[in-house]
Amino acid sequence: MSASFPERNSPPISPVPNESLVDRVRSAERKVREYLDDIGNRKLRWLPLHHPVKTKNLEKIAGDLQSILARLESGDRAAGERSRASLETLLDQLEHPEHIAFDTAWELADLLELEILQLTDDPHLFMRLTSTNEDPILGPRLRAHLPKPKLDDLLASYSENGKFKDNHFSLEARCALELLQQSLINEYRVDRAKARLRGIYLITMAVFLGVFLLGMCYFYLAASRPASDTSAGNATLLMLTLLSGAAGSVLSRAIQLGKQPLRAETDKPQAEPPLGIRTLLAGWKVFFAQPVIGATAAMILFLVVFARWINFGSDQLLQPASLALLGFVAGFSEPFFLGVLDKVAGKANASLH
Repeated sequence: MSASFPERNSPPISPVPNESLVDRVRSAERKVREYLDDIGNRKLRWLPLHHPVKTKNLEKIAGDLQSILARLESGDRAAGERSRASLETLLDQLEHPEHIAFDTAWELADLLELEILQLTDDPHLFMRLTSTNEDPILGPRLRAHLPKPKLDDLLASYSENGKFKDNHFSLEARCALELLQQSLINEYRVDRAKARLRGIYLITMAVFLGVFLLGMCYFYLAASRPASDTSAGNATLLMLTLLSGAAGSVLSRAIQLGKQPLRAETDKPQAEPPLGIRTLLAGWKVFFAQPVIGATAAMILFLVVFARWINFGSDQLLQPASLALLGFVAGFSEPFFLGVLDKVAGKANASLH
């Protein structure tokens, strides 16, 4: 019993002759290449800034359009009519390449891959299916959509005259490759979203660290000057310690976020778990709590130092630099802070007996 595959809905066939579709593809390719030539010929290429990934995707779009054009001009009218509506929608978005956004260029490049699959003839379809099956990464994913027994039967149905024995074999091969391509496109979308979210987080963290750094400089200079009022001097030291703890906590989170990969690599062990969309979205609330958590840890350490409950091995702990460093480490390192609390709790328990 043959496996069932989702069949792509056939769009309504336009009464416009197929030659007009060829002209539209040729025109879209010319516009994209003219835009790429305009970028490359500018003396000041950095003004305005052109993202290299967008340029790469536009180059891929131009190459895909050339492949589509070759298939349409080969005379396969049925394939052209089958892909007409979706292809014309993509061509509409390529009318003005200079206005295409970064993500849109990436999306169009991926979607054109699906259009090429719809226009692929049996020999190219067989070669693509074979190469994908033999790929160590894509092969298992293909067999998830097309079980191996069925895949073997499908490949065996390809005859020496360059045709599958029956049209349904060609349809199943095209559907399996299309499902694989759609799953890859969805992964690329998720990866772009995760990369953008992480970039927003890191930029926000950099802004917070900049503010904390300015505050630390101000209160460090203020604490370094001789003060006639002891309470004012202690308040300055306290603010310096709190800001140091907040900065340490944010920096710790930034380093941890930068180390985490966006995707899980199956061929090597991961020191950090890969990031997920839900994890990143939930991280906003945690991030805004980080400065408060770090400042609280620094505040506790400030009180421990002034109460002299723990001997840190230095007689200069009340100096601004020492308090700033201890506050920073308290916010940055959770094990250090918890170790201090354990020692404080142990000394408190000993004093009760």
